[in-house]
Amino acid sequence: MKILLVEPSYKNKYPPLGLMKLSTYHKLKGDFVQFIKGCDSKLKQEQWDRIYISTLFTFYWSVTLKTILYYINSVNSPRDIYVGGVMATLLGNEIEKETGATVIRGLLKKPGILDTDNKYIIDELIPDYQILNDINYDYPLKDS
Repeated sequence: MKILLVEPSYKNKYPPLGLMKLSTYHKLKGDFVQFIKGCDSKLKQEQWDRIYISTLFTFYWSVTLKTILYYINSVNSPRDIYVGGVMATLLGNEIEKETGATVIRGLLKKPGILDTDNKYIIDELIPDYQILNDINYDYPLKDS
């Protein structure tokens, strides 16, 4: 599979641990993984099997929604965009209504949540810090 991990372009101190664990998961499965912060016109033009978009706080609604809609045509179906994190857990129904994306509420703490043949507990995987080298954003606490 061809996987795109996206963190919206809000400013934050900590790297996206959820996306870093998803990177580990997909690499264990042998998938190609690309990470980006924000909206990238080159990556938008490519076709992806699955796109994951992280969310932080509810006050980042606008930038997060803009990011989801930006990549909506980069997958076969809006359901191939997976949105998770704090805001997705709290406002999941609203995100689904506005975008048609798949919302992941809470942690990926048991096998089979994303893929029925998944034997991994994604939340327990070691984060893939290598993906932080792919972007031009410096997290003040990147070694946290």
